[in-house]
Amino acid sequence: MNREPPSSAGGEPSGIGIRRDGVSWIALRVHATSVAIARRFTADVVSDGIRSPEHAYNVAVVVSELVTNGLRAAADLVAEGLADQWRHHDRPVRLGVEVTRRWTQVSVVDPDPRPLRPVDPDNSLAEGGRGLHIVDVLSASCWVVYGREGKTIHAVLAAPGVELTPAERAALQRPR
Repeated sequence: MNREPPSSAGGEPSGIGIRRDGVSWIALRVHATSVAIARRFTADVVSDGIRSPEHAYNVAVVVSELVTNGLRAAADLVAEGLADQWRHHDRPVRLGVEVTRRWTQVSVVDPDPRPLRPVDPDNSLAEGGRGLHIVDVLSASCWVVYGREGKTIHAVLAAPGVELTPAERAALQRPR
């Protein structure tokens, strides 16, 4: 997977998806409809490569959770005074989806370089915070890459009946 996601500045009117090195990307606005747009985009990308409805559903759940977190991170930057208000044409969150016979990789880029906040998934009183736990359960591998201008969360879901080897997991996490 290309470890340098396309920039969200310019070049992507209306968040239209682009394909680079086998990965389909879309840039998203900080808006209530963006998670649904991400799910539709993902459904289009995986429609030819994923035959299992359960696997497609799991990919959609992971996309929903990671995009929601990315949008929340972008909104939190503004709420905490660390970024200017996002304008209508700004698309600070990017989603990448790659489908192979053995796995599907989902990558979400958000503009907040701060580490993820740990949440106790067993806290039954919490109103949220279970999304990353759900991603961990559904994914064969999940990791975060931090940079000066944000972070990228990657999740790899093995195809039904596939057990990723340690070598495959390591190769997926290496920059290409």
